[in-house]
Amino acid sequence: MRKYGLILLALGLAGWIISYIHRMMVPPLLPMIMDELRISNTQAGLLMSGFMISYAIAQIPAGYLSDKYGARKVVSLGIGAFSLATLLIGFSRCFEQFLILRILFGLFAGTYFPPITAAISGAFPTEKRGKAIGVFMSGTSIGTALAPIISVPIALLAGWRYAFIVLALPGFLIAAAFFLTLQDKTHEIREYKKGGGFISLKFLVACVVPFLGLATSMGFTTFLPLFLVNERGLSIEIAAVFSSLIPAIGFLGNIFGGFVADKFDKGLLVSAITLTSAILMSSTYFSSNRTILPVLL
Repeated sequence: MRKYGLILLALGLAGWIISYIHRMMVPPLLPMIMDELRISNTQAGLLMSGFMISYAIAQIPAGYLSDKYGARKVVSLGIGAFSLATLLIGFSRCFEQFLILRILFGLFAGTYFPPITAAISGAFPTEKRGKAIGVFMSGTSIGTALAPIISVPIALLAGWRYAFIVLALPGFLIAAAFFLTLQDKTHEIREYKKGGGFISLKFLVACVVPFLGLATSMGFTTFLPLFLVNERGLSIEIAAVFSSLIPAIGFLGNIFGGFVADKFDKGLLVSAITLTSAILMSSTYFSSNRTILPVLL
């Protein structure tokens, strides 16, 4: 079980990283995409919003599908399908085609998280489960950081379409590896804690605050490369490096955040971090100094 758990964790991390590379490679390529397809800022925003909405919707039936048909089929087919959608984006000829493929990408990408986290949790004993999920979740920052610094060089060398085509290929390999490796039956998780009801003020706050934070973060990261290129006159290459700073530093935050949270009041800590982030994000609009910009980011 230990060897299988480590293999599954490695595959799960690889799948999570490629998922984030696919979803976050659009923002750094927007200057090129918008120029060729003649799309507006509003339409550019829809490319990310369409993905996020379909991604959120897919989360609901993903667990049910995994229970009914098995995590092996759902995970491998989901990765293969969202990689195919990414590949086909490279052949899109208009905004409408691009948007439809992004929505489809979101639907298939949304089937990954629920079954794979359940599978990883089931493959590790209770005392190691949290660490395993923590390693898996680090793929969020890794994939987001890699997306600009991998996709932009490919786009500059061969065109933005080839960035989607080339980066779709690892997804097919990961899907095949999951199909050959993932076991539908692992030991069941039986630890349950009786709660005081489904709806409470704390529950609502726990749902609303991350939602607003994610919406703000996605909006900021979507238009940051475009802002740096069009408003601050940076090259696409430099904008890609700047865009990678946020998730790269965020990776360190993921590691040390838990330790800090244990030392301070969590409510006060979240409030302080949120306020500081809002001030720094707003400051990027007013700063044109290329030395200060990466510090603010």
